[in-house]
Formats: sequence, structure tokens, C-alpha cells
Amino acid sequence: MYKFLNKDQRQELLDELQIERSKRYADRIRVILLLDDNQTYKDISKFLFLDEGSIANYRKRYMEGGIEGLILDEYSTKRTKLNLVEEFQLANELDDRIFASTKEVVNHIFKKYKVKFSISGCNNLLHRLGFSFKKAKGVPGKAKKKEQEEFIEKYNSLKGKGKIYFGDATHPLHNTILSAGWIRKGEEKEVFTNSGRNRVNVFGAISIDDLDIVTRSYDTINQISVCNFLKALRERNPNGEKIYFILDRGPSNNG
Repeated sequence: MYKFLNKDQRQELLDELQIERSKRYADRIRVILLLDDNQTYKDISKFLFLDEGSIANYRKRYMEGGIEGLILDEYSTKRTKLNLVEEFQLANELDDRIFASTKEVVNHIFKKYKVKFSISGCNNLLHRLGFSFKKAKGVPGKAKKKEQEEFIEKYNSLKGKGKIYFGDATHPLHNTILSAGWIRKGEEKEVFTNSGRNRVNVFGAISIDDLDIVTRSYDTINQISVCNFLKALRERNPNGEKIYFILDRGPSNNG
């Protein structure tokens, strides 16, 4: 027997096998994959404890109806799987939440509506509802212009009154990673590209005037570690002059 699946068809069956919860339907998928691997009806019958007549029937159903014809026992009735109200609800859910894969959508539909879709069938539904698979769009988190102008004015008023440090925490090797998901065609899903709060935790400060840099590493960045860092700044400047330490509004910087 020759191979009859192309690369995409085989991958589609493998994807379907991963999410299939029913052993009965999973075995049907295995039958097609094993046939494509040139296994004989007799060997497959022995591996999966199926009679050869069922194996031949599953191959016929797949060749005539694809995955849906294979795993959906009601495939010949050609019923609408979701009614119009359910499709409208699903579209609204897709607008509010990004599903990272078709598998997630398939599982969601089955859990909420008790309707079983194949990967390919769900792809067709999503395209028909006006969605495409693409990446979210990263946008910088920007401060308000008026607040920036007020800050600059306050900053300039501090010059000459003491040493000024700008401080912040950093968490190396952990940044926003944009992934793909099902998003309505013609629309973009924006994700703020701010750093996370994991990995190595380093708190640092820099004086713009002389580029003096102070850094410390902590197990976690919180109010206690910030207070500890203030002591490090004073140790760096033991002459008693005023130190102005400028931070953002992070939770560890308040209190």
C-alpha cells in the first residue's frame, strides 16, 4: 500500500490525535496514520484490536469525508454544528480573548457548547466568522504628555540642590514575547511591551551628572529591598549631601 497523506494532512491528523479524548475516535485516527505508514490491515487489527472490516470502513470514511467524516458519527447528516446564536457568542468571545491555537478553540467549543469540531472544521468556522491567525501587535506603554512636562519642571528645580539618581529594577532575560492567536481580520490586538517580574532581580540607580552607577541584586524586589538600596546610595555618598532618588510608581516604590 502506498502513502496517501500529504504532509499537511498527516500533521492535521497528529494534531487531532493530541486533543481527541475518546479512545474510540483516537483509534480511528491511528488507523489512518498506520495505513499511511504502509501497515497492513492484519497488523493494524492486531495492534488496535479492531476487525479488518472496521479498518476498511474508517479508510473509506476518511477518503470521502476527511477528519470529520472519520470521527463524527453523524457526519452524513450534514447538520450545522453551532447555531447562529452560538456562533455570535463565540465571535464575541474571540474578540474579548485571544486563543493561541485552534486546539484551544476546539476544546472551548466542546466544553461550552458540547459540539465536537475537528481542527480543519474549526479552522473553516473561524475563517467564516471573520478571524485569521496572526500575531498581536506590541505597543510601548507611554506616559501622558502633561505628566511628563510636570515631571521635567520638578526635575529642573532640583538641580544644584543635591545629587540626583534615577533608579529602577530590572529582570534580565524576561521580556514580553508576542505570540500568534485567532484575531478578527482587519483588527490588531495590542500588548504592552513592558518587562515581567521574574528571573534575576537587579535594582540600580544612575546619576546623570557624573554617570555614577550603583547596583544591588535581591531575591525579590519589594519595599524592604528598596530601603536596603537607599542605604547603599548613602554609603556611596558619605559626605552628607542631599540625595534625590527618582523612581516610577511601581508597588515596591510606595509605602
